[in-house]
Amino acid sequence: MKKFFKTLLFTALIFVLIGVSSLTLFISLTKNASFNDSLLKKQGVEMEIYDKNDVLVYETSYLGNSYENNIPQKIKNCFIAIEDKRFYSHKGLDYKRMLSALFYNLKSRSYKQGGSTISQQLIKNTHLTFKKTVKRKLEEIKLTKILEKKYTKDEIITMYLNSIYFGENCYGIKNACKKYFNKNVNEISLNEGAMLAGIIKAPSLYNPIANYDLSIKRKNVVLHCMSNLGYISKNEEEILKNEKISISENNDELYFYLCKREVDEILNKYYYDKKIKVYTYLDSDLQNEISSIKKEYSSDYAYVVADNATMGINAFSSSCYPLKRCPASTVKPLLVYAPCLEENLITLQSKILDEPTSFGSYQ
Repeated sequence: MKKFFKTLLFTALIFVLIGVSSLTLFISLTKNASFNDSLLKKQGVEMEIYDKNDVLVYETSYLGNSYENNIPQKIKNCFIAIEDKRFYSHKGLDYKRMLSALFYNLKSRSYKQGGSTISQQLIKNTHLTFKKTVKRKLEEIKLTKILEKKYTKDEIITMYLNSIYFGENCYGIKNACKKYFNKNVNEISLNEGAMLAGIIKAPSLYNPIANYDLSIKRKNVVLHCMSNLGYISKNEEEILKNEKISISENNDELYFYLCKREVDEILNKYYYDKKIKVYTYLDSDLQNEISSIKKEYSSDYAYVVADNATMGINAFSSSCYPLKRCPASTVKPLLVYAPCLEENLITLQSKILDEPTSFGSYQ
């Protein structure tokens, strides 16, 4: 009997030592992580662009996101269904999901799954870097606990939707709604909300401007998750899957991109934190007319229409923007993989992780 109690005591002592050591390590690695409320609602500078007749033709949030408080619950449900189905029941950390991600990463010998909740993602987006390290993950856990104590679930999901990236240079749900649907947040449909929720996993891959068909497939995954959680019925899921979504076409996008580049040069020299109003020589009617003509032709083009009297640019566009694929990637088989195969550094069965990698002092 004494031997049993000694074994039990020894085992308990080991667990205590492991617990104390883990706590000490946690405190040591996260001591510099500080919570900053102001980062959660950080907004960009509002920018308005006017045409030559002083008519407002474009508005966006520059150098940050445009904050939106009034987000319909049905839109929030889209993101909760695909990103964090236990959002309302956990206290910042979903331990079941974290364990699942841990086992997957150990099995695959990679760090592809993080098991992050919406609360953790908000902290990562606003307070931390995107490096996949143990230190950053522990800092994320510490700050998430603070976040959950200070804010309600509704406040957290609202701040989250205002901080995430939706592709096409859009940060925050307000900018994304304007970009893809030319609507305010409270005007978009549940189907459009599901499409936005599908984008954030891989914005460059799933945004509807770059890949409409993939975006629709991902949107349908979101709808399926919503029906499984009871947010919509199976019948509603099928109806929404067959409902067509129209994507807004902005004929002046390249013109506005050039305007923002000019503003960027100015802001590099001068600090400015108020609304920026940019007055241009844009002729909206001319821009729309030429943009409608270009759709009839499949060849590459570029045009600039200038006013000889003022030297102002009235219209501008090019088929070379944006690039759908980086041409540099086409040389990888010749200049990267072929030499590695010749030197027996890799084989045809080698797996190469598509993530940032350090080689000594190079990355």
